Amino acid sequence: MSKAADNKESLELRTAAILVWRYLHLEERGTASAVEAIKAREKERIECFQESLQMILKGAGEIHYRINGGCVEAEADGLRFVALELPSQNNQEELTLVTLLGRCQRCGVETMSEPFYNLAGLGKMLEKFEPIHWHYCYGVGR
Repeated sequence: MSKAADNKESLELRTAAILVWRYLHLEERGTASAVEAIKAREKERIECFQESLQMILKGAGEIHYRINGGCVEAEADGLRFVALELPSQNNQEELTLVTLLGRCQRCGVETMSEPFYNLAGLGKMLEKFEPIHWHYCYGVGR
């Protein structure tokens, strides 16, 4: 089985497990409202990321968004993007930056890139992927 198929199956398993847990705990006091609050927050996070990504990919084809393990992700034209959500200085709104999901050239670990702000920045990451600065590279010293 391919790595992509394995990843899709593990995402489906993760989603199914979370949904079953939520269903079984709906009777607990406050759980239903907590689930609704989580869904509303996830929708808000996706909308913020959608706005940031659309500024870069103006007029791009279909883009699919999802929450994956707590991260907001998008896929367009075979590229995977991840939101880098940072608290703002005024603590009222998060700053949502766009990163590309790729493999570190030294260690092969899948990681997010440094953020980029325009199509030229995306082009740079596609030509020479740069892992985000806090990536712990297992390939250092090899």
